[in-house]
Amino acid sequence: EGYSPTSVTAKRVVSFLPFFKKLTHSWSAETRESVEYQGSIGVDFTALQDDQTLQEKMPDFVTDLKEQPSQILPAMGVAAHQVLSEAKAAAHPTDSSSPSVTGLPLITVRILHLEPLTPLKILKAPQYGMFWEDLSLL
Repeated sequence: EGYSPTSVTAKRVVSFLPFFKKLTHSWSAETRESVEYQGSIGVDFTALQDDQTLQEKMPDFVTDLKEQPSQILPAMGVAAHQVLSEAKAAAHPTDSSSPSVTGLPLITVRILHLEPLTPLKILKAPQYGMFWEDLSLL
């Protein structure tokens, strides 16, 4: 999808920016470095649900997250990347004649404490026991 400021994805990214600004504001330099190194950030689902700004901009966020995670999670990752790159650029100002390059990797957002959890027996039921049967053939 090409960039368009009126696209649904761009609106989602803009909606998540205030949440990630509040989230990363209290982080130490070590926490930011670990996110840069790991390339992922864990976000508590209850914090997302309780955020008033996010609820105003995206009232159907919970439904969208559960029904369209392949579209919501990357938008959250772009917003987190934007906030972290702005913080890194502010911490290390460069010469005004050279472009600012932050060098951040792709940021993957992981939702923590999202209920209900899917039991592994539902996901792996057809393969249950196959591993042990294959080992017995050796």
